[in-house]
Amino acid sequence: MSRPYRYEEARELLTAALGDLAILSGDVVGPGDVTWQDVAGTCVVNLRILATRIEAARNGQASTYRGGPLVFPSPYEAIEDMKTP
Repeated sequence: MSRPYRYEEARELLTAALGDLAILSGDVVGPGDVTWQDVAGTCVVNLRILATRIEAARNGQASTYRGGPLVFPSPYEAIEDMKTP
């Protein structure tokens, strides 16, 4: 059984995956000591984990704050998170 969906974890995974994609596209310069294959591998892992968490939410396994609505992270907010040091 997979772990339930949690908003903060999903937001972190989305931000990390978008950061990896920005490095792969050349929009952002990545660390000098890693190859593009390393970045691609990290991106794949982050996206796979995010996909399993979204699938868990789809199947009713989501942790919501005080029984509130299920909320998914905004890609636009994740991009803004990447810009903030």
